[in-house]
Amino acid sequence: IFGNPESPAVSALSSADYQKTLKMVGYKVTTCTGTDECARELKGKKFDVVLADAKDAQAAKEQTGSTVVAVLMKASKEEVKEAKNTYGQAFDASGGSLKLPSVINRAANQPTAGL
Repeated sequence: IFGNPESPAVSALSSADYQKTLKMVGYKVTTCTGTDECARELKGKKFDVVLADAKDAQAAKEQTGSTVVAVLMKASKEEVKEAKNTYGQAFDASGGSLKLPSVINRAANQPTAGL
């Protein structure tokens, strides 16, 4: 999980409900809260998918080279569509944690070329 902990989207992903859901389906969760910390966490590591606030998604993509899921909060359909067009996958965290694993699975299986 990449981004500012003050972000509503990152805050939702960091909640106990989301953490429990991610761990229950077998994901190992690493969280970083700023550019410098994320750079340290990412150095020399490979991540299949990075969840990032939509505002931080481009930076996450550039720093990790991983597939990024842009995470929004209370987003309009148009905002979600735009994020999907840009990153391949997007997730509105205001809808609860149960749909997130399927979004991550789709992101992990999508080709990264052109993103």
